[in-house]
Amino acid sequence: MRTFVFMPSVIPAIALFIIVFGLVSPGSGWIERLILDPLHLPPIANLFSIFPVLLALWTIGPGFLIMYGAMQSVPPEVYEAARVDGAGPINRFFSITLPMISPAIFFSLVINMISSFGGVALLDRGLPFSQSLSPMESYINAQMFSYSKLGYASALAWIMFIVVMVITLAVFRSAKYWVHFPEEEDSVEF
Repeated sequence: MRTFVFMPSVIPAIALFIIVFGLVSPGSGWIERLILDPLHLPPIANLFSIFPVLLALWTIGPGFLIMYGAMQSVPPEVYEAARVDGAGPINRFFSITLPMISPAIFFSLVINMISSFGGVALLDRGLPFSQSLSPMESYINAQMFSYSKLGYASALAWIMFIVVMVITLAVFRSAKYWVHFPEEEDSVEF
């Protein structure tokens, strides 16, 4: 199962885009030619709206492996002790599992949040700003390359960077309230 879930992550996102674009391209896509036309069904109007979902599902492998490893690292003795004490499955999940895997959740949250800004740019294919899936990136590209407003585009890119940095710092600051790192007895405090 781990191999099946992780395998799509090995294929680059641009290859996924080319494959999916070949499947759903209006008028010439394989889905339309091989399935919809022979059955005399009308073409699906906006198949491009599913691309962000497919991209998210395509890149789920590393996060799955991180969570799977975190779940396996929870000692079974802790579950057994909670079961003996009368804790139900929901109580065990919120009292044992969630706190013990919270560092992995935190790591996945930060990595996925940072990487989420680049994937949608592959799907735009140079569409104008009004039709774009990632409006901020497309607006910056339009200002820089179409209108040659390099200073304005640079300022917008810095603003986008600062917004991402503020969100990331907020996640890091909030981590002390919900991420429970295991205490090390031999650690030295500075």
